[in-house]
Amino acid sequence: MNNNIEIDASQVKKMFAELDERKRKNVYRTATKNALNIVKKQALQNLKGVINPKMIGRKDKWGNSFRTGIVSRVYKDGKSGIVHIMKNFKLKFFELGTKERQTTTYKGKPLYKNRDTGRIKAYHFFKNAKESKESEVFESIDSLLSESIRKINQKYKGK
Repeated sequence: MNNNIEIDASQVKKMFAELDERKRKNVYRTATKNALNIVKKQALQNLKGVINPKMIGRKDKWGNSFRTGIVSRVYKDGKSGIVHIMKNFKLKFFELGTKERQTTTYKGKPLYKNRDTGRIKAYHFFKNAKESKESEVFESIDSLLSESIRKINQKYKGK
């Protein structure tokens, strides 16, 4: 099976010119969403290497899981968007790490000696995903745009 796809740019431009404004915006939104999902999937894969994979889908007391904490969003213009990890604030601690922490009290009473409560190492799972997939996103945007145009043309061909 051959995985190479040939794209005729003139044919794609012709199909794009046939679309009305609403469908053109939909083409951009779909292509942008697919491009952002490349980074989102890699960030989730990197996160699985950082924490126990069983914990990724488990919800906390606020109803958030680590999986739902990685979010991609396409802006209204449809041509830009963002991927971030701040829907679940705890992911920030795995990304940036924490400093050494100590407790000084127990049940409101001061301790004779401060107790170390540890620190979290900075894993930079999101930064690494962004750096590793950035070039792939920009290289694939043309193919994602042409694929979106083809799908919309097929959907509205008879209409």
